[in-house]
Amino acid sequence: MGKNVGEATEVQGVFRTTLWALVNQASEDDEAARRRALEELCRLYWPPIYSYIRRQGNSSHDAQDLTQGFFEHLLTHNTIGRANMDRGRFRSFLLGAVKRYLSDQRTKALAQKRGGQLDLVPFDQTLAESFFERDRKPEVSDEWIFDRRWARIMVERALGSIREDLMAAGQVERFDVLQKLITSARPAEEHEAAAQKLGLTKSAISSALHRLRSSFREALRTEALKTVDKVEDVDEELRYLMKALSVG
Repeated sequence: MGKNVGEATEVQGVFRTTLWALVNQASEDDEAARRRALEELCRLYWPPIYSYIRRQGNSSHDAQDLTQGFFEHLLTHNTIGRANMDRGRFRSFLLGAVKRYLSDQRTKALAQKRGGQLDLVPFDQTLAESFFERDRKPEVSDEWIFDRRWARIMVERALGSIREDLMAAGQVERFDVLQKLITSARPAEEHEAAAQKLGLTKSAISSALHRLRSSFREALRTEALKTVDKVEDVDEELRYLMKALSVG
C-alpha cells in the first residue's frame, strides 16, 4: 500500500514547517491543500499510531488498514480541525482521536468501506512491524508505548536536521560515524574506533561530540516546541518523553 519508506527516511526526513502551521493547513476548506498538509502529518506521525493500534490486539494487516483508515478519517471528517494549540499537546490530541476512532470501528466493516482506495500513510510493513517489536513491552501501558514511539520520532527528526546541516557543510561523514555516540553513553572502545576511522585524536573526538550534543539538544528542543501549546511547557515535555525512552 502506498510507496515504501526505509529507516533512513525516518531518520533523515525534513520537517521544517512548524507543526501547527500544518495543522491549520490540514483544516482548510481547500481539499488539495488539506490533503497535502495531512499527508505531511501522516509521514511524521504514523509510527506511534500504528504501534498503538497494533497493541490493541490487531494483526499487522488489520493495524495497517486501521492506520490508513484513521488518517483518512482525519481528512474526510476534518477531525484535524478540532486540534487547537491552546488546548494542549498535539500528541495528546492524536492519541485521543485514535482512541475514539477505534471505539467506532470494526475491522471488517472498515476494510469494506475503504477498499484500499485511499492510502495517506507511506507504509512499509516491515518497518512498521520493526517499530511494534521494538516497543513490545507488556509491563507498560499502550499509552506509554505511544509516547515512547513519539519520543523516538522527535529524536530521529532532530538527528536528521543536524545531518542535513552537516551535509551542507561537507561534514556528513563525521556525523554518520559519531551518531550513536551522540545520544547515549558508549564504551571507550567505540570512541577510540571512531577516532581512528575519522583520523582524529581522542581530544578532537571529545570536542566534536560536545558540539554535536549541544546541537542535538537544541534541535530536539526545536522539535518539541512544534508539538506543545506553550513555550514554557517544552522542558516538561522533553523530560517526560526522555523518560519514556529510558524505560526498558
